[in-house]
Amino acid sequence: MKILVTVLVLLFLAPLTFGQKNQAEVAALWADGEYMWSGNTSGSSVTWKEYNLTKVRCIKDSDGVVHTLVLGDNPYVADKEGISTFVRYYTNSSGNRHVYFTGKQIVLFETSNNESIVSIKACLGKQAKGSKMKDVIKKHLASTKEMQAADIALHKSGKHPKSIKGKTIKNVEIELVPYKADKVVTGVKFELGLTTTFSDGTSIKSKNLGGSQCPEDYRFEVEGSWGRTGDRNIETQSQLYDAKECAALINGGIQVKVISRYTQKTVWESNVKFECKGSETEKGKLGDKFMAYDKIEPQTGEPVYTSLAQTFGTKYIVEELQSFFDSKEICAVVIKNDKCGLVNKQGDEILPCIYDHISRKAYEGMYELEKDGKHGFCNEEGNVIPVKYESASWFDGGMARVRLNDKYGFINKKGEAVIDIIYDEANSTQAFGLIGVKKGEKAGFVDKTGKTVIPLRYDKVDMFYDERAAVLKGDKWGYINLEGKLVIDYQFDHSYSFKDGVFYFFDDENHNGEMGKVNLSGEISWESASTESMANNVASSRGASTSSKPSGSSSSSTSSSPSSSSSSASSKPSGPQFTGSIKFINDTGEKYHAWFKAGSGWWASNGSKTSRCEKGNYLMISKDNKRSNAKKVYTFQAGDCGKTIKLKSLL
Repeated sequence: MKILVTVLVLLFLAPLTFGQKNQAEVAALWADGEYMWSGNTSGSSVTWKEYNLTKVRCIKDSDGVVHTLVLGDNPYVADKEGISTFVRYYTNSSGNRHVYFTGKQIVLFETSNNESIVSIKACLGKQAKGSKMKDVIKKHLASTKEMQAADIALHKSGKHPKSIKGKTIKNVEIELVPYKADKVVTGVKFELGLTTTFSDGTSIKSKNLGGSQCPEDYRFEVEGSWGRTGDRNIETQSQLYDAKECAALINGGIQVKVISRYTQKTVWESNVKFECKGSETEKGKLGDKFMAYDKIEPQTGEPVYTSLAQTFGTKYIVEELQSFFDSKEICAVVIKNDKCGLVNKQGDEILPCIYDHISRKAYEGMYELEKDGKHGFCNEEGNVIPVKYESASWFDGGMARVRLNDKYGFINKKGEAVIDIIYDEANSTQAFGLIGVKKGEKAGFVDKTGKTVIPLRYDKVDMFYDERAAVLKGDKWGYINLEGKLVIDYQFDHSYSFKDGVFYFFDDENHNGEMGKVNLSGEISWESASTESMANNVASSRGASTSSKPSGSSSSSTSSSPSSSSSSASSKPSGPQFTGSIKFINDTGEKYHAWFKAGSGWWASNGSKTSRCEKGNYLMISKDNKRSNAKKVYTFQAGDCGKTIKLKSLL
């Protein structure tokens, strides 16, 4: 295998490597660069497959000890059990995947059953022999537990050369050290920097202040909501905190306890002053506005929960909403105390949070509203059409179907009735400028002004497809054109939708095993229906009743289509529809973090994930739990609904 960057010639170090027990010493022998990543595709019996070159970076402290390994963008930190300087392995942020160094390869592995079972997942550099490497790692884990325990005991005794135990602390000065910023302000992450002075007059500074004191000497307790972010500055391994809220100040500062890892006792407590004037960055100011809500639901991207700002800071909100800011959308739905409202991209309120439901998508610039079981609309400026209707569909062609006093009609964007609300049934959308309606026992078609174009003389009607609409008289369906002329006689038991000038049907009584193909003139030809694809043509051209709401709306009602019956045609286009779900199998032999449009989570090797098959849904994966590192591997297709897809086929 070729390594395409400068690499240490490590072959002669192999005997030394396996003799080395402290992984920090072995890691220090590796040079930064790019190495070939090979994944195990066979589970317990290791089979390697080369994937791509991966950057490797070893971050060292002032003594040259590797405290963090970065593979690609994913950090693995030294497992040292607190005050110990002995490293057994390097581990990821979730603690479920570890790294073991040899002189020839970097091996990624997982353990179970108290480290008695080792699973090899991947390696960089020379491909390891699976069974042999398992034995090497298991032996290493078993022997180094005692060595690490002895190192900890040496620290606690005060005899370790790096130990500060036994020295009398005279003073500890605590500073807030900004992380990737010029100063600590609201919305900026920071570290705690320490200058420890002893009674003999000597002093030592922490590494983030340019000194050499190990952060493992102390742990911290920070009062208020300035808590740990869950991240670390991988350059120093110092814990990051977040300056989030002025309300978190205690006596005008941040209350910090410094606790010795040796004695587990508080050695110093101090109130670090912090001048909090609210957010000083544009991101922080914008984030403060969105913090007024519990949840933000833009059409683009996933919902954002503001409670996470308590962990990641207010600018987290802005970063998570970036796809919304970059989109052409004007507003986003916001939720507070389980009530919905609307805000614009500047965080300004468009609608107060008083509604039970607001559609995430604005159809033709109009959001649908629901409150106390009634429906209405508003535009992107916040102008409201009264919430008084029993049901409502989305806007199409400048009109929306509504139901009032159990009758249907259409309103425009000003809330004016453009088709009188007098019908017992009505299609939710128009086709070729015509809308199917039913009044009493008869159905026909009206235009967008409400004028009757095709008289109400049929028992049921379907929407127009390819300038043909199915109409029912008695118990048989025929087809009319846009002028209302019967062009295909009443002869079908069900209504079907034309697609590309034809529709298909079965006549099992007279043509068993054959499929009828009907053209726009009504001519019928018979073809073999022995194949699954031929049968699917019938399924795709036969309709289903139409919902009066867009998919995903909580206020959707039953169909009010003039042709609504179990055998009536749909007002949706024929062909594959988004329905049901898609199941994904992780057959890669590696663990991933998976993101769908409506959720995310870890995905075990050989595990499965199922997500709703809907337009706009997607699958993204990464080897850590950082969305910024995730890669989109699949966009949902209607034709795949109901299928099971293996992940390896997508990579």
